[in-house]
Amino acid sequence: LEEKFRVVTQVKIEPFQETNAIKAPGWYRLCVASEMHTLLVEMDIRSGNKMGGVDRSTGHVFTYEKRALLDDEKRLEEEDKDPKLNANTYPSISEERQKEIDNQVRHEDLHATTSQIKNLNSMVMEMKMKYQDVNNRIRSHKASAERNQDNLIWKNKLLTVLYVMITLFQVHTMRKWLLSNKLLGT
Repeated sequence: LEEKFRVVTQVKIEPFQETNAIKAPGWYRLCVASEMHTLLVEMDIRSGNKMGGVDRSTGHVFTYEKRALLDDEKRLEEEDKDPKLNANTYPSISEERQKEIDNQVRHEDLHATTSQIKNLNSMVMEMKMKYQDVNNRIRSHKASAERNQDNLIWKNKLLTVLYVMITLFQVHTMRKWLLSNKLLGT
Protein backbone atom coordinates (compact mmCIF):
# COMPACT_ATOMS: atom_id res chain seq x y z
CA LEU A 1 0.00 0.00 0.00
CA GLU A 2 1.76 3.10 -1.25
CA GLU A 3 0.47 6.48 -0.20
CA LYS A 4 1.37 9.61 -2.09
CA PHE A 5 1.57 12.88 -0.18
CA ARG A 6 1.70 16.29 -1.76
CA VAL A 7 2.23 19.46 0.22
CA VAL A 8 0.74 22.69 -1.09
CA THR A 9 1.98 25.89 0.51
CA GLN A 10 0.21 29.13 -0.22
CA VAL A 11 1.54 32.53 0.74
CA LYS A 12 -1.40 34.60 -0.47
CA ILE A 13 -4.76 34.41 1.24
CA GLU A 14 -6.82 33.37 -1.76
CA PRO A 15 -9.01 30.43 -2.66
CA PHE A 16 -7.09 27.44 -3.94
CA GLN A 17 -8.49 24.97 -6.45
CA GLU A 18 -7.04 21.71 -7.64
CA THR A 19 -8.41 19.08 -9.99
CA ASN A 20 -7.03 15.56 -10.08
CA ALA A 21 -8.02 12.76 -12.41
CA ILE A 22 -9.25 9.66 -10.63
CA LYS A 23 -7.08 6.74 -11.69
CA ALA A 24 -8.88 3.88 -9.99
CA PRO A 25 -12.29 3.39 -8.38
CA GLY A 26 -12.36 3.45 -4.62
CA TRP A 27 -12.07 5.80 -1.68
CA TYR A 28 -9.91 8.90 -1.75
CA ARG A 29 -8.76 11.00 1.16
CA LEU A 30 -7.91 14.66 1.47
CA CYS A 31 -6.07 15.84 4.56
CA VAL A 32 -5.71 19.51 5.38
CA ALA A 33 -3.60 20.66 8.30
CA SER A 34 -2.00 23.79 9.65
CA GLU A 35 0.83 23.97 12.13
CA MET A 36 0.05 27.40 13.55
CA HIS A 37 -3.21 28.84 12.30
CA THR A 38 -6.81 27.82 11.88
CA LEU A 39 -7.96 27.01 8.37
CA LEU A 40 -11.22 27.42 6.55
CA VAL A 41 -11.64 24.53 4.14
CA GLU A 42 -14.47 23.90 1.72
CA MET A 43 -14.32 20.77 -0.35
CA ASP A 44 -16.41 20.13 -3.42
CA ILE A 45 -16.09 16.77 -5.14
CA ARG A 46 -17.52 16.71 -8.64
CA SER A 47 -17.43 14.05 -11.32
CA GLY A 48 -16.38 15.16 -14.78
CA ASN A 49 -18.69 12.53 -16.26
CA LYS A 50 -21.74 13.85 -14.44
CA MET A 51 -20.85 17.53 -14.88
CA GLY A 52 -20.11 17.26 -18.60
CA GLY A 53 -16.34 17.50 -18.61
CA VAL A 54 -13.77 20.12 -17.77
CA ASP A 55 -14.15 23.88 -18.13
CA ARG A 56 -11.49 24.96 -20.62
CA SER A 57 -11.17 28.43 -19.11
CA THR A 58 -10.30 27.17 -15.60
CA GLY A 59 -9.03 23.65 -16.19
CA HIS A 60 -11.33 22.32 -13.45
CA VAL A 61 -14.48 20.23 -13.60
CA PHE A 62 -17.57 22.38 -14.22
CA THR A 63 -19.20 23.74 -11.08
CA TYR A 64 -22.89 23.09 -10.50
CA GLU A 65 -23.66 26.74 -11.27
CA LYS A 66 -21.69 26.72 -14.53
CA ARG A 67 -23.32 23.42 -15.57
CA ALA A 68 -26.80 24.91 -14.91
CA LEU A 69 -25.88 27.97 -16.99
CA LEU A 70 -24.67 25.81 -19.90
CA ASP A 71 -27.81 23.65 -19.70
CA ASP A 72 -30.00 26.77 -19.78
CA GLU A 73 -28.12 28.08 -22.83
CA LYS A 74 -28.49 24.73 -24.58
CA ARG A 75 -32.22 24.69 -23.80
CA LEU A 76 -32.56 28.23 -25.19
CA GLU A 77 -30.76 27.22 -28.39
CA GLU A 78 -33.05 24.19 -28.80
CA GLU A 79 -36.12 26.37 -28.29
CA ASP A 80 -34.67 28.82 -30.80
CA LYS A 81 -34.52 26.08 -33.44
CA ASP A 82 -38.09 24.95 -32.78
CA PRO A 83 -39.79 24.51 -36.20
CA LYS A 84 -43.37 24.89 -34.90
CA LEU A 85 -43.52 28.60 -35.70
CA ASN A 86 -42.70 28.06 -39.38
CA ALA A 87 -45.11 25.18 -40.03
CA ASN A 88 -47.99 25.99 -42.38
CA THR A 89 -50.18 22.96 -41.74
CA TYR A 90 -53.39 24.48 -40.44
CA PRO A 91 -56.37 23.50 -42.65
CA SER A 92 -59.13 25.71 -41.19
CA ILE A 93 -59.45 29.49 -40.96
CA SER A 94 -59.73 29.49 -37.17
CA GLU A 95 -56.57 27.45 -36.89
CA GLU A 96 -54.89 29.79 -39.40
CA ARG A 97 -55.86 32.79 -37.26
CA GLN A 98 -54.52 31.01 -34.20
CA LYS A 99 -51.28 30.44 -36.13
CA GLU A 100 -51.06 34.14 -36.92
CA ILE A 101 -51.56 35.00 -33.26
CA ASP A 102 -48.88 32.50 -32.28
CA ASN A 103 -46.52 33.83 -34.95
CA GLN A 104 -46.72 37.48 -33.96
CA VAL A 105 -43.28 37.04 -32.46
CA ARG A 106 -41.09 35.61 -35.19
CA HIS A 107 -38.06 33.43 -34.94
CA GLU A 108 -35.76 36.32 -35.89
CA ASP A 109 -37.16 38.41 -33.04
CA LEU A 110 -36.47 35.66 -30.55
CA HIS A 111 -32.90 35.24 -31.76
CA ALA A 112 -31.84 38.66 -30.46
CA THR A 113 -33.67 38.09 -27.19
CA THR A 114 -32.05 34.69 -26.78
CA SER A 115 -28.58 36.10 -27.30
CA GLN A 116 -29.28 38.85 -24.75
CA ILE A 117 -30.51 36.27 -22.22
CA LYS A 118 -27.32 34.23 -22.75
CA ASN A 119 -25.24 37.36 -22.25
CA LEU A 120 -27.20 38.26 -19.11
CA ASN A 121 -26.83 34.71 -17.74
CA SER A 122 -23.06 34.79 -18.23
CA MET A 123 -22.84 38.20 -16.52
CA VAL A 124 -24.92 36.94 -13.58
CA MET A 125 -22.68 33.88 -13.32
CA GLU A 126 -19.59 36.09 -13.33
CA MET A 127 -21.11 38.28 -10.61
CA LYS A 128 -21.88 35.20 -8.49
CA MET A 129 -18.32 33.95 -8.84
CA LYS A 130 -16.91 37.36 -7.89
CA TYR A 131 -19.26 37.48 -4.90
CA GLN A 132 -18.09 34.04 -3.78
CA ASP A 133 -14.45 35.05 -4.18
CA VAL A 134 -15.00 38.23 -2.16
CA ASN A 135 -16.94 36.31 0.47
CA ASN A 136 -14.15 33.73 0.75
CA ARG A 137 -11.58 36.50 1.02
CA ILE A 138 -13.61 38.24 3.75
CA ARG A 139 -13.89 35.02 5.75
CA SER A 140 -10.17 34.39 5.34
CA HIS A 141 -9.29 37.92 6.46
CA LYS A 142 -11.69 37.61 9.38
CA ALA A 143 -9.98 34.39 10.49
CA SER A 144 -6.59 36.09 10.12
CA ALA A 145 -7.75 39.09 12.17
CA GLU A 146 -9.09 36.81 14.92
CA ARG A 147 -5.81 34.91 14.95
CA ASN A 148 -3.85 38.18 15.19
CA GLN A 149 -6.11 39.36 18.01
CA ASP A 150 -5.52 36.14 19.93
CA ASN A 151 -1.75 36.51 19.48
CA LEU A 152 -1.90 40.14 20.61
CA ILE A 153 -3.87 39.24 23.73
CA TRP A 154 -1.41 36.47 24.62
CA LYS A 155 1.60 38.75 24.12
CA ASN A 156 0.03 41.52 26.19
CA LYS A 157 -0.63 39.09 29.04
CA LEU A 158 2.98 37.93 28.88
CA LEU A 159 4.25 41.53 28.95
CA THR A 160 2.01 42.34 31.92
CA VAL A 161 3.31 39.34 33.88
CA LEU A 162 6.88 40.34 33.03
CA TYR A 163 6.20 43.95 34.12
CA VAL A 164 4.70 42.77 37.42
CA MET A 165 7.71 40.50 38.05
CA ILE A 166 10.19 43.32 37.38
CA THR A 167 8.20 45.69 39.62
CA LEU A 168 8.09 43.13 42.43
CA PHE A 169 11.84 42.57 42.10
CA GLN A 170 12.48 46.33 42.26
CA VAL A 171 10.20 46.73 45.29
CA HIS A 172 11.91 43.79 47.01
CA THR A 173 15.39 45.20 46.25
CA MET A 174 14.49 48.72 47.44
CA ARG A 175 12.87 47.38 50.61
CA LYS A 176 15.87 45.22 51.35
CA TRP A 177 18.23 48.15 50.77
CA LEU A 178 16.17 50.58 52.87
CA LEU A 179 15.80 48.14 55.77
CA SER A 180 19.48 47.38 55.86
CA ASN A 181 21.67 49.27 58.37
CA LYS A 182 23.76 50.74 55.62
CA LEU A 183 22.07 53.95 54.69
CA LEU A 184 23.31 55.45 51.48
CA GLY A 185 26.37 53.26 51.41
CA THR A 186 27.74 54.26 54.86
